Amino acid sequence: SERKQTLFAGDGDAPPSSEGDPNCAVEMVFQVGRAGDDENAAENGWSSANARDGAATLLGRIAQSSAFDRLRTKEQLGYLVDAGLDVIEGAVSLRCGVQSATG
Repeated sequence: SERKQTLFAGDGDAPPSSEGDPNCAVEMVFQVGRAGDDENAAENGWSSANARDGAATLLGRIAQSSAFDRLRTKEQLGYLVDAGLDVIEGAVSLRCGVQSATG
């Protein structure tokens, strides 16, 4: 199974930063719910999991093109910009990541 882990500077499990390495990155992840779980969707005001998952899919596609256009092309914030929808082990999440060189 695929597993994502968040490491923070100073975290004992984080790899040491390399002296002079100008790269930095940030990824924000917003969990939407469990894929196909009608009960979970209803608890959060959706008529069904299909409605919620469909809205998340649409938002993910819009985010993908607009994040690249805005953050990469217009703002020139990073050399790697990505956004979209992830489903990992049944968890539906919207994400946006930017990687850039600070030096």
